[in-house]
Amino acid sequence: MSALLIVGIGGFVGSISRYALSKWADSRRPGWFPAGTFMVNILGSFLLGILWGIGYKDLVWWDTAALLLGTGFLGSFTTFSTFSVEVVGLMSREKFLMAVKYPLVTLLLGISAAALGVILSGVTL
Repeated sequence: MSALLIVGIGGFVGSISRYALSKWADSRRPGWFPAGTFMVNILGSFLLGILWGIGYKDLVWWDTAALLLGTGFLGSFTTFSTFSVEVVGLMSREKFLMAVKYPLVTLLLGISAAALGVILSGVTL
């Protein structure tokens, strides 16, 4: 199967999953905090950490899995561009403290989630 098709299949499923999870999370926490984007970015960091950790230990299947799950699914599942626009939106609504907190907390938890994923996959950091 071609690499483009593998990435496309993963991207299709990832974008649908992002949409569904974001809508679900936003419906649970309505208001000004972008809970859906926050959730998918942290979860995506965690899952990519697991994928990387597993691939680090067993490179036999890595090329296809990295294309399907890493580049395709998780590449379309996480939403950095949406995240960036949401931060700008917070600033335009003069929610400056949240415009600082949201990216900082997302960055700290995203990196922590990725590290946890790597550790849970069995790789020692």
